[in-house]
Amino acid sequence: KVNLAIQLDPSSGDVIAGAGNIFLLTDDVESARKMFEKAIRIAPFHPAWYANRYAEALTFLGEYEKAKVVLNELMTKSADSSVNIREQSRALVGLSVIAGFENKQEKGKELIEKLRGLNPKFSQSSVKNYLGLMGDKDLLTKYLGMAGELGLPQ
Repeated sequence: KVNLAIQLDPSSGDVIAGAGNIFLLTDDVESARKMFEKAIRIAPFHPAWYANRYAEALTFLGEYEKAKVVLNELMTKSADSSVNIREQSRALVGLSVIAGFENKQEKGKELIEKLRGLNPKFSQSSVKNYLGLMGDKDLLTKYLGMAGELGLPQ
């Protein structure tokens, strides 16, 4: 059905990003990465969630440098108020988790503190709201575990 949707509207960033979501949540992270890259290319003024999901796919693939570029660009855009607090929060969690995976715990903790200042109610439960349907529960547990270790509350 994903392929059929793409065939029906191959020039829609939303359709392609939606396919990326399905691939990400059904453990085809490489296909998700490709779909998000394509969606971002097709829709250069895309919503922030495209970038966050793309960065999540990159993170799950271990492509931390690329993910950091995407997330840092998103945070730079937040300075002009074009990125909402929820998407900024997701980006900060992503950056902090990557820092933790790279054994830069102090940097990760600083990013979680920045997140807590921006959005004090954001928690591991918030992350579960957008990643909880992932089929790969080990990957989700690793991601949430690192966020918790760095200070993101349950």
